[in-house]
Amino acid sequence: MPPAAPLLLPLPTGLCVSGITTLTLNIAREMAGRGREVTLLLHPEPLGASAIDPDLDPSITTIDLHRLPPLQTANGDLSPWLPAYRQAVLSMHTRHGAPVVAFPNSLGDAFGLLAAISAEHPEALRIVGWQHNDIPYDSRVLEHYEPVLTALVGVSEHLRAALAARLPHRAADCCAITAGVEVPLQRRARTYSPARPLRLLYTGRLDPHQKRIGALPMLSAELDRRGIPHTLTIIGDGPGRDDLARQIARNDSGSVVLLPPAAPARIAELLEQADYFVLPSRFEGLSVAMLEAMARGCIPVVTRVESGLAQVITPGANGLIAEAGPGDDEPAAARALAESIFLSLPRLNEISAAAHATARDRFSLARFAGEIERLIDRAAAAPTRTWPSDRPAAFTARPGDPAGSGTVPPGAAARLRELLESLAGRPVLIHGTGRHTLELAGVLAEYKDRIIAFADDDPAAMGRVLLERRVIAPAREAAEFARAHGAADVIISSFIHQDAIWARRAVYESAGLRVCRLYG
Repeated sequence: MPPAAPLLLPLPTGLCVSGITTLTLNIAREMAGRGREVTLLLHPEPLGASAIDPDLDPSITTIDLHRLPPLQTANGDLSPWLPAYRQAVLSMHTRHGAPVVAFPNSLGDAFGLLAAISAEHPEALRIVGWQHNDIPYDSRVLEHYEPVLTALVGVSEHLRAALAARLPHRAADCCAITAGVEVPLQRRARTYSPARPLRLLYTGRLDPHQKRIGALPMLSAELDRRGIPHTLTIIGDGPGRDDLARQIARNDSGSVVLLPPAAPARIAELLEQADYFVLPSRFEGLSVAMLEAMARGCIPVVTRVESGLAQVITPGANGLIAEAGPGDDEPAAARALAESIFLSLPRLNEISAAAHATARDRFSLARFAGEIERLIDRAAAAPTRTWPSDRPAAFTARPGDPAGSGTVPPGAAARLRELLESLAGRPVLIHGTGRHTLELAGVLAEYKDRIIAFADDDPAAMGRVLLERRVIAPAREAAEFARAHGAADVIISSFIHQDAIWARRAVYESAGLRVCRLYG
């Protein structure tokens, strides 16, 4: 019998609060519990985020990379991190005589580090790509690194099907593996009474864009208006925490409590006590936090996303899907969540029981661990795949690099310069402040006097300054600003998100602005 392949799990954003962190730690625990060697590569947490207590089995090896810069600062240069990744792969491979199977996460450059090692030591490594969220960035990373990926995994059937459709020549290598969670045999019964406040809970990353956390205090206000006594406990960390705390203080109802990240055992206790788990996200893969809530009989009430909800929730039976989509603002999401909760109150215990049964029957840790183990064994037995020697391994690139990157295709600088020249000296607004814009900043700097401002959809970008210009939002505000400053043109500065921004161009066109795209 061949030796069991060891497992390498990089965490490019460290042990910050996120579903990816929870899923990765569950994989580590389950595989170590089955006797497999597991190593975690722990990068620094993002600025302002605290690390959770992983509560790991002593047999799991952790390699602390906090002495190194954040991987988000790579800018095409992987050399600070490559020695640690290489040493981890080669030492594990030497000990076991089997290929190391690696599951990179979150950032394209985590894939890039492993791709670089595959070019040096193809016999030592097999790389499995996971898509955790239904977003263009995750899709682009997997498309970019497809040549070196042994398998591609979606965390829902929706994501698996989308992967197979985008990469039809790799459809046979695409699979779906949904998360597994610990499911108690019993659950606490829940009965609604106006004499007892409902207990609502949110746990997870405090991200204003993806998670739309600004809707949470507004949900509490909506329930107050409906005369529904309740408490809403919010537990987590992330870039939106300070703004959320200020929003809660302004509301000053006393019904909303914001707490720091808690240990898994404490989260389990709170889920056991709560009636509803609220999730106002704009996009998800298949939320691990939602499955953990269902395992405790805590009813998920979530906004409508494309990825994995239909695979888990039958609306009104084992959970609630509020009628608010990714494009709806926070007040609309709050109203929809409140309406769903209000309508479900007479069937609180029935829905709670069905949620628990769904988690027990379909999302157990034992099922999950078996699928992960089979995936690792298949990957280890698969033929070698190496990263093409004529392509940079990094997903990012140095600003101005003509070879491009995962987010900036070759020739982008020439395209942008040609477009700006064609606008005959007119003032322009640039929509997008992400990697695409940063890597093309050299070109934009040549035309700085014509750029009136930058716009971005991400609330976290607001208030920043780029090339001595403001970053403004939302698009309607940006359109008004552009008109007031004599601009007639908006340039979409994005490759990965261009189609999504183009689909929302009406907000600019209705103000008389022309929207220009760089690609296709």
